[in-house]
Amino acid sequence: MVHKRYIYDVIEVLKQEVEKVFGQKIQKRRHCVDLAQDLYTKTGVFISYNTFRRLFGVIEYREPRISTLDALSKYIGFSSYRDFMNRFHSVDEWPKWENLFLGVDKQDTTKLVDMFKYRFYQKDDFSYSFSVLLRELIYRRDLKSLQVILAQDEWSFANLPYELALRIGVVVGRQFRFVEDEAFEQELLKIPLFRDLVLKMFVDYSGLNKKYGSWISYVNQLPNIDEESLFFTNGVLIWKDLLNGCQITAEHLNRIPALNVDLHPILYGRIAALYLMTEITEEERIHVFSDWSVLIKKRPERTLEYIFVSNVQCLVFPSMDFSNFLFSFEKHASNVHFWYNLSQLNVYYLSLVQHAIFVGQTQKARTYLQQIDLTYLRYGYDEFLLLFVYLFGHELSQDPSRKEELWQQLLDHAAYLSYPIFTEEYFRGYFEPK
Repeated sequence: MVHKRYIYDVIEVLKQEVEKVFGQKIQKRRHCVDLAQDLYTKTGVFISYNTFRRLFGVIEYREPRISTLDALSKYIGFSSYRDFMNRFHSVDEWPKWENLFLGVDKQDTTKLVDMFKYRFYQKDDFSYSFSVLLRELIYRRDLKSLQVILAQDEWSFANLPYELALRIGVVVGRQFRFVEDEAFEQELLKIPLFRDLVLKMFVDYSGLNKKYGSWISYVNQLPNIDEESLFFTNGVLIWKDLLNGCQITAEHLNRIPALNVDLHPILYGRIAALYLMTEITEEERIHVFSDWSVLIKKRPERTLEYIFVSNVQCLVFPSMDFSNFLFSFEKHASNVHFWYNLSQLNVYYLSLVQHAIFVGQTQKARTYLQQIDLTYLRYGYDEFLLLFVYLFGHELSQDPSRKEELWQQLLDHAAYLSYPIFTEEYFRGYFEPK
């Protein structure tokens, strides 16, 4: 059922739009008479002027009939009142966007900051419009305005909800697939909020030997870099070394923090998995799994975040104890609490496919594979994970021609990603006992 307050708000907006088309406020009997005539002239629909007197409060208000609302909706350019209802939130959006672009054109950062402070506090679709602003300024190479906009405390990373930061970062980060301006990019990477929003939110696993990897290396060497950015870039660089065929050394381990409960769940999972890929004892492995499990059980709503990156790491460097550990959280991981969990859940499905194949549950593996929706895989991870969609599809397919097709797609995609570990030998031995 549609709430009466919502209906009232829609009708109020409809009246405002009618007055815009009519050319003046409707406040008198004469206005209502003229509106009735103008409506008939433009739509061929006759509505009594007394109906308009009641609707616009010239006399005692009475809720209008649908036929009246349909006629007025046609008067302002919609096909019906239902059409207007479906679109009424965007009826008067253009002035907001026009002012945004005028502010950009004039490099009026004061106006832009004030505008976005209002949008931020009003929760007025901030992430969408802020992404548009950043992309427009990047397109224009307006570094000065970007430095001002990204220095505001109101939308500092600490004040942005994670889901808003993620939306902005992924959309803005993707733009740099089409930007080639190293000096400009390096200036942006010196801005803390740009690093937090773009470098850390848009993690491009398919580009570690390309632009994104260069970004990570550059930030990692910046003087006076904040500790969180240092830990993040060190972790990604170690992962890059692994994909390029290097082993984790003591020097690597000295560059990442010890596991502790205060780490963000995603960072905790990334670091825990890196420890599992080192030459640690069986007792130490059990200790890592045990502490990790305790944290997840204390915060079950964060399960998908705690195992998000580690799912990817276990896909690349599979081991039975790691796969069993991830599988043990199937019940909690299936619960989506936040919109971004949908991407993490689809990554987790790949882990479940891996585990089912390892334990010989072929039909279950096929079921999990069919559940994966590639459209939910976050940009930056999607191209990388497609490798395992092809690999698992090949392993599970019963059609010889389809198996051959998937194998060729797998090899072609591995060549595109250009990580030395992804050889044909790697894939042929993937399901052999480790």
